[in-house]
Amino acid sequence: MTFRPPGDGGDIYAVRADGLAVALKTKDGGVPKDIFFCGDNWAIDTIVHEHYDGASIERAKSLERMYFGNGIGRYRWEYWARRGTPLRRLVCPALDYSVPPAPGWVMTDCRMWTNLVPNTTKFSLGAYGWGYP
Repeated sequence: MTFRPPGDGGDIYAVRADGLAVALKTKDGGVPKDIFFCGDNWAIDTIVHEHYDGASIERAKSLERMYFGNGIGRYRWEYWARRGTPLRRLVCPALDYSVPPAPGWVMTDCRMWTNLVPNTTKFSLGAYGWGYP
């Protein structure tokens, strides 16, 4: 597949001078808006964001759910499917909002980032061709 910005979705990460990678931005290919998460002096306040592949939960076959911590960006990603099967042994710890969106839904994949640090890089969105919505 070919990456075709700005319509394709994806994530932007940066590698800091000390070698750690940090998540800076995410974009859903089906939504004409970019999702930015930034800020200073947060504890671990979290925004939980989810989107479905249908017009409603009842008509959807899958969903992605992401957890964004203030000042640290995305720290967890989940993929849920209706009557799905996990792609591998899932090792993500239980979280309060990590529940099926409706009966019959199964988490089939997840990622949990644990080495989270503030972004101190000099980063330019223009270098990726995404720009602002």
